Amino acid sequence: MAAAADDLTASIRASRAAFSHSLTKGESAEAALREFFKSYYPDSIGVARGQVMDSRGAKSKQLDVILYDAHRTPVLYSDRESGARLIPVEGVIAAVESKMHLKAADIPSIAESARVLKQMNRDAYFIQENPVIVREVSAYGATWPRLPVMYFVFAFEGPSMETVADALNSAHANLPTHLRIDLTCILDKGIVLNEVPSGNINTLPTPDSFLCGYPTNHSLLMFHILVSQYVLQADLPPIDIKRYIPGDFVF
Repeated sequence: MAAAADDLTASIRASRAAFSHSLTKGESAEAALREFFKSYYPDSIGVARGQVMDSRGAKSKQLDVILYDAHRTPVLYSDRESGARLIPVEGVIAAVESKMHLKAADIPSIAESARVLKQMNRDAYFIQENPVIVREVSAYGATWPRLPVMYFVFAFEGPSMETVADALNSAHANLPTHLRIDLTCILDKGIVLNEVPSGNINTLPTPDSFLCGYPTNHSLLMFHILVSQYVLQADLPPIDIKRYIPGDFVF
């Protein structure tokens, strides 16, 4: 596994170096992270940048990486020049904020971006009446009809784990667990993740979990495993895209 971790880290650093010739540092970090997900996830997981929209017209902030159900999600808009897309929230599995160098001062605005996305209305699905099989998902210490949208942070460089954890705790004050930033990875430091009193760690927070800085030389592999654990289990219903037609639309 150590060799695999080293290969993963080398691959994303190589991607960032390749993109840096034509992009700014921030843009090259974003592009490298998107390329990572495209390379290591199956085709069923779409990878994009842009915004997320709900059927009531609300939009997220600009998102560096959007992971969505590629087989069931129609793209609402795609800008050919920039590559940015507008994705219906019902098809979104997770978003990832990318930073070349994460600072503690960045955390409040990132937490706000996560809250805005996670609070979006997400009910434009085709739902079968009186289904024979009812599927429920356990996440954030509760039961849900489907997996809520997740939000992760990835940075190539950053402050100490303790500094990041303190900034996250301040930004998350009074926020329900399902509206928080779920997991933060700093490539050259480690991961800030969720630990429960028993000592187990998890990708997502729960009411009794607390943030724990986990220094490791294999942060990317750990991030990949923890994120994939949930992203690859996401099973979203078909989207009722007709619900996105505005009420005042004239045919």
